[in-house]
Amino acid sequence: MRILALCTMLLCALTARTQNSGYTTYKTATGKAKSNFEKGRELARMANFPDALRKLDDAIKADPTFIDAWAMKAGISNSQKDYPAAETALEAALAISESYDTDMWFSLAQTEKNQEKYSEAIEHYKKFLAAGSTSEAALKQARTNLESCRYIEKAIANPVPFDPKPLSAAINSTEFSEYLPCLTADGETLIFTRREKGDEDFMISHKSGNDWTPAVHIERINSIQNEGAQTISADGKLLVFTACNRRDGLGSCDLYFSELGPGGWSTPKNMGEPVSTKHWESQPCLSADGQTLYFTSGRPGGQGGQDIWLSKRENSGWSVPVNIGSSINTPLDEAGPFFHQDNETLYFMSNGYPGMGGFDLYYSRKDEKGNWKSPENLGYPINTQRDEGSMIVSLDGSRAMMASDRKYKDSQLKSAFNAKNADMLTRPEAETDIYEFELYEAARPKPATYVKGKVRDAFTQTPLLAQVEITDLAKNEVVSSVQSDWNGEFLLCLPGGKSYAFAVNKAKYAFYSNHFSLEKTATFGKPFLLDIPLLPLQSSSPVAAKTTAPKTVVLKNVFFETASAKLLPESVAELDKLKNLLNDNPTLRIRINGHTDNVGTDNDNLSLSANRAKSVYEYLIQKGIAASRLEYKGFGESKPVATNDTAEGRQENRRTEFELLN
Repeated sequence: MRILALCTMLLCALTARTQNSGYTTYKTATGKAKSNFEKGRELARMANFPDALRKLDDAIKADPTFIDAWAMKAGISNSQKDYPAAETALEAALAISESYDTDMWFSLAQTEKNQEKYSEAIEHYKKFLAAGSTSEAALKQARTNLESCRYIEKAIANPVPFDPKPLSAAINSTEFSEYLPCLTADGETLIFTRREKGDEDFMISHKSGNDWTPAVHIERINSIQNEGAQTISADGKLLVFTACNRRDGLGSCDLYFSELGPGGWSTPKNMGEPVSTKHWESQPCLSADGQTLYFTSGRPGGQGGQDIWLSKRENSGWSVPVNIGSSINTPLDEAGPFFHQDNETLYFMSNGYPGMGGFDLYYSRKDEKGNWKSPENLGYPINTQRDEGSMIVSLDGSRAMMASDRKYKDSQLKSAFNAKNADMLTRPEAETDIYEFELYEAARPKPATYVKGKVRDAFTQTPLLAQVEITDLAKNEVVSSVQSDWNGEFLLCLPGGKSYAFAVNKAKYAFYSNHFSLEKTATFGKPFLLDIPLLPLQSSSPVAAKTTAPKTVVLKNVFFETASAKLLPESVAELDKLKNLLNDNPTLRIRINGHTDNVGTDNDNLSLSANRAKSVYEYLIQKGIAASRLEYKGFGESKPVATNDTAEGRQENRRTEFELLN
């Protein structure tokens, strides 16, 4: 909006001289020219632009050197988006005098930019800058536009791969607009906004094979008022969205939330201060772990207009939002943040960087210190001269979704639609649909995957509320933590490039552990799906009383040097969990069991398994656990749990576990 206002201001300034006392050096010498000019100006004031232009043409015919008439004609033509006519009029005015009003160079360059005549626009922006201006805002805008034109020429000469395909009729209707898509991390649930006869509502659809189920309205969230600009948590249980001018609102637009429970979605609530304020808040995005909320706001304290802010989840709510800084935000506007599940890559909209025009899409990555790198434009033809809407990217980074109406307006993109989509090209001009496309390699985030599971009592099968944690093994640092829901279900995202310890904890139960190595060869199209039976430390249930099976828990994050009983540093987190379990349950007694695969002799394997079990035993004693509560034993290769014919099976058989003795 600021760019449009500035351009309009400069174009109007070309005719402003005629409204001041007297004329300049180039005033007309004929009364007929002056009379037609005055009539044209009056008609323009009444927004009768066709007749105003005819009168200005009469004035120019009477005096072809009447520069004010040419300038006003350019201003009116530009306001009507008749850029060729505006360009012709400005060229005629500048041919009469290049020094009459140097702002005309800016206006000519802008008119040429609007016609995609970038080389000509570059030369005329340069002339405007060389001539100088009393308006610092105009000079600054000219420099930005000059950079943009240079960028555009280069971008068009080097287009990025882009082949958008509209989603099916299950999502894109034939009569309404669909936009602002958001996905759960598993890609199974899609929520988007649909505008039906001026009313914006949320629609939800679920994956069905290679397509989507027909979208339906979300109950309890949609109202007679508009809802939009939403984000869904990775597990699909929390929806944060924008609503404006509501009775419980704090400002023009606030952020609201709804949670999915046993009875469906809860009644939406305003997030309240400090997230919602008397200022404008919109376009939220939740991080993969649901602990950070990114959003757009016009509140004070930012870099300029609309900025991207973030708030952290706390025990009592959300922290005071902070501006994400000048590495991303500019003096103009940034919006539509999407923070990928790799925890490093941010996609957003901005009109404050050199680009194709209006709002372009950009991405930025965090460096090793957690600082944002310089944003990169996503390139042409993803970005065009029109405003591009926000974009989301799939968990593995290969696919993206965005909404657009470009299919009706950009002939260069019509080849992207094959014959089966030809009927969609004839639909109403104003309609917006949701598209999916393959994101080119350089703009992709690091791939991520997820672990999804259900926690239950090992004996009764009852779903359990439990704490689920992911630990970066290299740093021994918890990077994500959630609680399983009322049905015992959870979902956590796993960025690639690291190895993780996975643990499920609940009071009065033995913990469950697992290990996920994503450093080199993870298959991100295949997530980790787990069924997790937690072993109760004491159980009076009839089912538990009848079982004779050993009560054992595998310590999947206890690691040893090859063919050795020496513990590796990555084992500390797991061993400390076992120590804490024993401290929290002072009557609990356990035995550490060691097992190997069948590689090597029976005696060697038996000795190695016993020594490894002893290493864990000694670690716990060093940490203050009484020896009377501990035993250890090696079983060698005698109790395999998988085949020894494969590397994967042998790895499962090489295990350390603890067994409940109570």
